[in-house]
Amino acid sequence: MRVSGSSRVDLTEENLPEPDKLPMRYAVAAIQVLQTNGQAKLALEYAYIVLRTHFSELEAHKAYITSLMPNARPVDIPVEIERVELGSAVLYSEGASAPTSWFVIEDTLDPSTELEELSLTSPIAQELLGKKVGDTFILAKSSIKDRVGAILKILSKYTRRFQDCMNGMQIRFGDASLIQSVEISSSGDLTKADIQPILDSVRRRAEEVASVRTAYKDLPISLHVYGEHFGQSAFGAVMDLASTEIEMVKCADGTAEVLQQAIGALQSKSTVVVELSALATLRLLGIEKELLQIEGLRFVMSQSTAIELQNLRAETCLRGPSKTMFFEHGKHYLLESTEEAAEKYNLATQEWLQYVEKTVTVMSTTLVANLAPERREELDRMFGRYGLEAAILASSPGHVLWTDDLILGVIATKELGAERIWTQALLEYLASVGTLSRSIVDTASARLLGFNYIATHFNSRTMIAAFELANWAIDGFPARQVIAAFRQTHSAPGDVSFRMFAESALLIFSKPLLPETRCLALRSLLDTFPDGLETHKRLKVLRQQIARLLAPNRSLQQAFTKCCELWERERFPFVSPA
Repeated sequence: MRVSGSSRVDLTEENLPEPDKLPMRYAVAAIQVLQTNGQAKLALEYAYIVLRTHFSELEAHKAYITSLMPNARPVDIPVEIERVELGSAVLYSEGASAPTSWFVIEDTLDPSTELEELSLTSPIAQELLGKKVGDTFILAKSSIKDRVGAILKILSKYTRRFQDCMNGMQIRFGDASLIQSVEISSSGDLTKADIQPILDSVRRRAEEVASVRTAYKDLPISLHVYGEHFGQSAFGAVMDLASTEIEMVKCADGTAEVLQQAIGALQSKSTVVVELSALATLRLLGIEKELLQIEGLRFVMSQSTAIELQNLRAETCLRGPSKTMFFEHGKHYLLESTEEAAEKYNLATQEWLQYVEKTVTVMSTTLVANLAPERREELDRMFGRYGLEAAILASSPGHVLWTDDLILGVIATKELGAERIWTQALLEYLASVGTLSRSIVDTASARLLGFNYIATHFNSRTMIAAFELANWAIDGFPARQVIAAFRQTHSAPGDVSFRMFAESALLIFSKPLLPETRCLALRSLLDTFPDGLETHKRLKVLRQQIARLLAPNRSLQQAFTKCCELWERERFPFVSPA
């Protein structure tokens, strides 16, 4: 449990929230925090009580499943038990052909039938104590003939409840269930009929994901709402959208005026409130060490944002080798993550989290309570408590909200009185005041274009940075995406694209590259220009101007001219050379 900065409160059974008072939205987080702090047994015991108290709540079932996931199960909690004792779960039957049932022996005067419980003081429990698998016991006495049960299996109550949660979630919670079960033939031979429901489910999931992505693209949907469709936060939403390299992350208005306004806003601010989507961007860019210790700016985050990072830490700790099936381009694929890859990812994420938590101060706010209850609930649904708290914190004098969620930024500005920036605005500001090198900004902007952050402003330096990140492979990341972005500039008014091309050409030919590499990069930009005689004429004039600027280096000038002439002959074969 993080209070502020690096200080922590040691969690014990005594200072944990009472299970009946724990908000269910924090149930999974509470278990993950305990696990992260090395208290796996307490996490399991607490999760069990939470489940028992809130058995009708999906979040309670999710929290309990979390407590016994692989890599999290306490080593001193047995799966099976030799003899029946307090805390045992007993599977029994009245005969070979009779149905089976369970008894869970609890030290309670109020046993729950939903949890199959027997009070320790009950006659059946007393008779069961000490018995082994194969032993019999009296279920009910009768003057005619006693009903007798035979013990088939003895498990820990924790194991039994885990099995019940896993098997029963779909029945209890329907479409909201995290688990979908499919019955497979018991013959041992898999058939197409056995696996087809799984394939169909994966395909439906892909269609659902595509539908949500389309809605995010076309409608004013926040990153929190997008992520919540898949059980994720805004952090997970950014990671998902960016991983496609096709879908967009809507971070800002596209006008230069709005960018300049955001840069200007930073000039009078000393505290930057970092929202979860901005942290996700930092993770993607890998420049947290360059940004979060900049002199003159203090970076803070809300308490709920800190909780989300704790969730991320716990999820990372539980991550292991896995196989994931997905559907794309009309085919099913199986993606395998090895143990080595999982360990590498986990280590990098843990190091990143430690650095963020060390450099970003956690701040609390009570001002959320000042909102009208209906509006507070609506904003919670739109942005999560972490997003709402960040926006409220940013409304304080001298504070500014750093978020890469356009919708949150708009609401924070128009309704909550906060000023707002996004990642590129912060980068450009820091470069303008000389506290961050231009090369870092250019490289980061190239990555933002690669991850399709809309709208990201770029210039010729950004384009060269993209080529360098891709090792000058024009179909590599993020060169491919930057070339596509450059293509869009041809519809802009004025000579923007022609000027950017000229600047990029001069930069390309200033690099110590093989002639073939230079020419390939140059042609990738030339290929984006539309067909037509007018385009050909303007490019020919521009080519001559660039060649004159390269005149001090005769070999570079000749290489440039040769490359352009070769491209012209292939692109405009109908035009006679000048």
